[in-house]
Amino acid sequence: MSDHYPLVCFWHLCWASSWFSDQMLGNELLETSDVLLEIVGEKATAFSIMALKDYNEDAVVRLLQTLLKYDMMMEYVAVLQVLFTYKLRNRDIRGCSEIIRNCEALGVNLPSDQQGRYIKMLIDDKKQWPRAQPTKTTSKDFKLKF
Repeated sequence: MSDHYPLVCFWHLCWASSWFSDQMLGNELLETSDVLLEIVGEKATAFSIMALKDYNEDAVVRLLQTLLKYDMMMEYVAVLQVLFTYKLRNRDIRGCSEIIRNCEALGVNLPSDQQGRYIKMLIDDKKQWPRAQPTKTTSKDFKLKF
């Protein structure tokens, strides 16, 4: 990796950028360099953790798409687990549900401890927010004078 360190750093800057043109340049770099693709696969989990520390979920989603594009399923599952843990920690029920649906569609399983924490979060959320009972409002008689 030491020989390719500048290339990896440049790709990382392009990948983490919020600019579309930078992201496209990062994708082009991956398409043209097999070595870079291999290094990104090896470091995918670390890249995703760093991005999530900066609250850059979009970059992690792009990384997941890239890993799927190049059929790197082991790396994909590892990054997906990191993202799922992040969503659990932030109590993002919608985000967790999307990841679960994604896993089902791809035939990927999350570890049972993560599934258990997700179920616990769902149960706790329902306890915390009980269904609101419809309240009857009394109507007032208004007399309009024209």
